[in-house]
Amino acid sequence: MLIEKYVKRINRFLLPIELIKPYPTIEDREKWDCIDNISKEMIIKNADKYNDILIKPLKGTMIIDACLVGNNSKIRELYQNKINALTAFTLAECVDNKDKYTEKALDVAWSIFDMAIWYLPNKAKVNIYDVNSHIIDEAATTLGYALAYSYYLLKDKFNQIDINIEKRFKYEIQKRIMNPFMDDEQNKNIAEDNMNYIIFPFLIFEDDYEIRHEAIKKSMKIMDLYMYSLSKEKNFSHIVACSLIKYLDMLYMATGTVFDIFEEDLICKIKEKHKTNSCYTFTDMNKNNLSIETVLYHIFNGDTTKRGVIC
Repeated sequence: MLIEKYVKRINRFLLPIELIKPYPTIEDREKWDCIDNISKEMIIKNADKYNDILIKPLKGTMIIDACLVGNNSKIRELYQNKINALTAFTLAECVDNKDKYTEKALDVAWSIFDMAIWYLPNKAKVNIYDVNSHIIDEAATTLGYALAYSYYLLKDKFNQIDINIEKRFKYEIQKRIMNPFMDDEQNKNIAEDNMNYIIFPFLIFEDDYEIRHEAIKKSMKIMDLYMYSLSKEKNFSHIVACSLIKYLDMLYMATGTVFDIFEEDLICKIKEKHKTNSCYTFTDMNKNNLSIETVLYHIFNGDTTKRGVIC
């Protein structure tokens, strides 16, 4: 198992919070000012679509309907609209840097904070009304990841408004993603192909080194079994392969390139099955629900993701 081979190396070389830099933050003006004009125009155009967006709340009746009837399509759409708007405003502020989009991004983030749940409710999920229960399914981790990246990129802008904004980001993500992940009783719904979404908040929020290391160690145990099962499958989606590579690449970045396992036989077998390039071109940004990381990858030409594909 890979964890047996690499866990001690992770323990020795895991970078502190201040050195976690997957992509340039807003204060790195040299990098942001140098991206091509087409990308800049596309990012601003995409954000301006949301200028008059009505930030809708997650209503209790929507949750009840999903639990009793099993129809969570309205909630899924609500979640995705918030993620798209937060991504658009965050990236636009990084490009524009004139405070035009900072408060817009904050408003969307706050609306996500205020939602009773982040996961997708349905008839099969119990304890829907238990405020202490936080299921970290794909929906929850995607919301948490969008928030974490928005915080990472715009931290200085948010702090200029109020230092307590940072505390709210950390509090909500810790409560809904990080703590449940470390709690064996609440993390049974984890989607392995979103593991990088779970680990990223630990890298930028958790200043206790032991907790950070334990979280990564736990993720490695889960992903070890996942990678082994993938290597035995004849067919699995390109999205799955992309997600796995992104998880491994995040650990590669978080250890200052020490966690380099991309030539391991197990990883090579998985990569061999999926040699295609990224699923979407950047020009599809306005038509597809691209993650903030995917857009960053495209506009910075993959400077930080050297080992695989991004979807």
